[in-house]
Amino acid sequence: MQPIYNHQNKSKAYQALQKCQIELIEKSDIGSWNSLAATTRPSLQRILHLNLLIQSCINLPGDIFEFGCHYGASTCIMHNLLEIHQAHGRKAIHTFDTFEGFISVDSMDTSATQAPNKAGDFDVSIAEYADYLANMIELHFSLDSSASKNREFTIIKGDATKTLPHFLQKNPATLASLVIFDMDLHEPTLNCLELIKDRLVPGTIIVFDEMLAFKQFPGESIAYQECSFRSKLKPYNIGSNVPLVPFSSVFSYQP
Repeated sequence: MQPIYNHQNKSKAYQALQKCQIELIEKSDIGSWNSLAATTRPSLQRILHLNLLIQSCINLPGDIFEFGCHYGASTCIMHNLLEIHQAHGRKAIHTFDTFEGFISVDSMDTSATQAPNKAGDFDVSIAEYADYLANMIELHFSLDSSASKNREFTIIKGDATKTLPHFLQKNPATLASLVIFDMDLHEPTLNCLELIKDRLVPGTIIVFDEMLAFKQFPGESIAYQECSFRSKLKPYNIGSNVPLVPFSSVFSYQP
């Protein structure tokens, strides 16, 4: 992973806050409010970031595509944010992940740090995690006060370069209002960029979560440089009052 400044001291703080959070979960009411006292500032920053992304795409036609979710924290947060901003709307989230970590790493993904990137990185250590994540989303939906039908969603396990073409063929009318690339690597990012091109609408928000982490993950930046429609991706400021999460870059598709 990308080296963290003052890592030793920060690790101690993170571990202590994690212990606090576990203890406070047992003391929390139905809203888990008490446990939020231990939520870290980087986590809050990411939630604010996701909120601005949802607000930016909410009035655009099309669904949300998320490539790479790891344990699905961003996935669940975005589902909740969608319900806050557009209760029981039609916009769906389509999540793609191997849930087994990196399938392979090519020469474009060579790390310039002491932490090499390798196959299997970011493996999820819970069995059948696609089903586990889907169950968590359904549990979040169950907290809604309305009896209306829940928003649709998809979680697709496997290599997105292979599963995305099948999804697009099966859903020929589906458009994209927000596309998040968090696969970290060159080949799958570039391939999925090109595959989803025809589903973008004017103004579609494109996010590269690790574009500026080029010392550790150069692949996303290189994929952007090689993208056939790079000139149509314009830098997009989602909110000047809230800084982007580290290493993330946001663009708007302008054909």
